[in-house]
Amino acid sequence: MGLVDEQDEVGPLLDLADHVLDPVLEHAAQHGPGDHRVHLQVHDLAVADADRHRVRGELDAARDHFEAALAAGDTRPAPWSALGSDLRVFAHGWYSHALWLLGEEAAARRQAEQAIALARERDHTYSLTLAFAYAALLHQMRRDPDKVVEFASRVVELCDRYEFAYYGDWARVLIGWAHGQTHPEEGIAAIETALGRLDSRRAQARRPYYLSLLAETCGRAGERERAAAILTAAVAMARARGDAWWLPALYLQQSEYQAAPAAAATRQRALDLARAQNSRSLEQRILSRTPAPPPG
Repeated sequence: MGLVDEQDEVGPLLDLADHVLDPVLEHAAQHGPGDHRVHLQVHDLAVADADRHRVRGELDAARDHFEAALAAGDTRPAPWSALGSDLRVFAHGWYSHALWLLGEEAAARRQAEQAIALARERDHTYSLTLAFAYAALLHQMRRDPDKVVEFASRVVELCDRYEFAYYGDWARVLIGWAHGQTHPEEGIAAIETALGRLDSRRAQARRPYYLSLLAETCGRAGERERAAAILTAAVAMARARGDAWWLPALYLQQSEYQAAPAAAATRQRALDLARAQNSRSLEQRILSRTPAPPPG
């Protein structure tokens, strides 16, 4: 199962979803005039609008659109994407990320669990693979390596068994980060290999985020100059693409490789952006790593 490559069939739905980075949704938008036209126009575009806001860091608006997507998808028969995933599974999994950024960790975990439960209820392997992938990424944002490996390993197993593209390499990036917490050299190799495979498929979704994981792992290996260079590239890429949802975290990482007073200015930029986005989880992470002022 490959990624989108029918560049000459871009229709009006893709125009509306042009900032959505997941290739499955892009493919669904391209094939909207087919059998699933009604579901794609109502449910899929609501998801597209939701993630357009999430990518830009407009998290409160993203929440509203994800809720609309789930309400629109609560119909029979189930809405399906053109590549064959249950769009309600898709929406629950994606929504978990926006909720975590908003600081609603318990609700985020419930959405991820709902995605998995729904895929199992449907007895649909591809949708289950997708749900595990979104859960693995959620647990990476939570910085829980054991949970990352638990869910990402299931993704790799299913992708290898059924020859699903894309999600297996997504999962291998996350596994590389998790293993890199204790074995950074191995983690770097795993992340780089997975990113190379994604490049070969022209899959650039979430690349600034993935680069942040590579930079962190390089830092753990003592490769500070390389980590700083990766972060510079990731920040530039995020800003150029309007891919702002992880930009506060990237600024925070960048500050850790700068000397004062540049480091303090970059941390403040991270904090200001997190607050502007209402990204409470990243705001708390930034505050927890900000040095206390000297006494007196």
